[in-house]
Amino acid sequence: MVEKPIENRYPQWEDNKLHTELDNLIQDILKGQLDEKYWEVMPATKSTKRKSHVNPPCVLDTMDVGPSTKRKKDTEHVNGCHTSKWYVVAHNIAILGLVESVKNLTAKIDGIDVVVADKVSEKLDATIQAKVDAKVGLYKDEVMMKIAMLVEDVKNLKEKAGVNIPIDVANSNDHNSIKKINSQDGLPIECVVKKEKKKTMVKQERKTTDVKNKGKKAEVPVKKVKKEKAFVIPKLNDKSISSGDWKNHLEWEKSDKCRQVMQELASTLEKVKLKRKPHLTKTQVWPFVGNSTVKRIITGVTPSTVSYDPFAKVESQKLVKVMDFIKRDLEQEESGYGEFCAQFYLKIMVPRDEWPTDKYGWLSDSHIAAAMLMFHRRSMQSISPYSSSRVAFLDRWFVKSWVNDFEKQDKKKIEVSDMYIKAFNGEYPEQFVTGKKWYEDVDTLFLCHHVNGDHWVALRIDLRKSTIHVYDSIPSVVKEHKDLTEECRPFMKMIPLVLNKMLPPNSGRKKTEQQFALRRHKDAPRNDDPGDCGVYSLKYIECLAIGCTFQGLSDTIIPEQRMKLAAEIYEEVAEVDAEA
Repeated sequence: MVEKPIENRYPQWEDNKLHTELDNLIQDILKGQLDEKYWEVMPATKSTKRKSHVNPPCVLDTMDVGPSTKRKKDTEHVNGCHTSKWYVVAHNIAILGLVESVKNLTAKIDGIDVVVADKVSEKLDATIQAKVDAKVGLYKDEVMMKIAMLVEDVKNLKEKAGVNIPIDVANSNDHNSIKKINSQDGLPIECVVKKEKKKTMVKQERKTTDVKNKGKKAEVPVKKVKKEKAFVIPKLNDKSISSGDWKNHLEWEKSDKCRQVMQELASTLEKVKLKRKPHLTKTQVWPFVGNSTVKRIITGVTPSTVSYDPFAKVESQKLVKVMDFIKRDLEQEESGYGEFCAQFYLKIMVPRDEWPTDKYGWLSDSHIAAAMLMFHRRSMQSISPYSSSRVAFLDRWFVKSWVNDFEKQDKKKIEVSDMYIKAFNGEYPEQFVTGKKWYEDVDTLFLCHHVNGDHWVALRIDLRKSTIHVYDSIPSVVKEHKDLTEECRPFMKMIPLVLNKMLPPNSGRKKTEQQFALRRHKDAPRNDDPGDCGVYSLKYIECLAIGCTFQGLSDTIIPEQRMKLAAEIYEEVAEVDAEA
């Protein structure tokens, strides 16, 4: 490009007039300041006078001599407008960039939401799975054990076959348990069963040889196993134990371990020695009671001529009868049926140390009912062994119905049903019929009451003095007197109502709705090793009916008294009912 002087660079117009805009354009081209995007932006429609200072345009260091002063002023004005337009363009570009950045940021945030949701979901799934695995682990062993028991029962019922004990199992050092492998439908199941010391039902052919060489294992002879009949689990006669416990108890009772325990009990008994009745003075009475070396004669009460020692040991002939029955009943296929089966007596007789479970020997409603029936029948003999004929023993099932009926009634309006009227007249229940009316022929009522859901106490109800006496072997079960009062409320509240309705006006008793008083005797012997409260309650009632004190009653004699109770119930209740 050939440079020309300034005056030759402008076109020549006819009017020789200088065009400012053209001059500015030429100046911008020469200086390299031409804005190529100027024509793309809408120019401002109206310009306002700016008060702010506007920077002048940049000027090159080497520049030819410019036009006149007027032209320079016009050039400065045009350059200021150009700068303002350039600012608008830059502002628009910045806004477009900001919009684009917002779009990108929004897309990233949406992506972050998806990632966070996925991570939270994965973490939640892992936590739930861990909790489920922990719960499954807690119940896994219990479920597997129950499944193994069910499979074993099904196998015994179907196959009725013997079990060959492997040599490595028989030579195990664990004397308490052995592992037995059973199979059902081709699936092996491993369970642990208690190892029994003897097998009376198994015939063995064994050569007795002593192995003294070290490093050699004793050979186990091959056993011939006798096939046993599978037994059927009957329905429960007592709701005090679960079906699982009942089944385990029955299995234990049919084992050789139980028979061994019964044999040991029989071997420890001493035969009853008959003693000559001593000659007493007129001021003395028979019998001597207590089991200490120093005998004490009862005073203040006139005992029966056929009275007996309630703490004496069981007679051997009676014990033999009940043990023979237990043996026969356990050998039967349907063992466990019936009210007076072998299990009924074993729960009374088995010593505490041999109980298969902690609550095995707790007396149930059936045991208490049988004992109270035995006491009732003794009172109905031609010569009663009790000190007074004005006593009555209440049936356990009647007492239980009494309590349940009272709980259902409206306490503000209690009704005396026919059940209480028949009991008052001595006509209910059927096995306890005496024909004696309360208050007129009976002064004292005896019963066993179940309190707190797990404890037996004995009640002696004095109809004449309107007082209920409580004999408790473990007072700590129901400590507070108000709690014991609530437990005995059915009798304290109902008996006055029954007497008000049934007694004639000339009976000598004033009609009153005042409840009977309650008194707990603190001098009653204690059951220091809890579990025998039922036996203690029966012994309280027996001693009170005979007219003797509780001297000699303690945990020491309870095992003997348990065997005596079972033998007497079998002879005086079960055999009598069987003959009838």
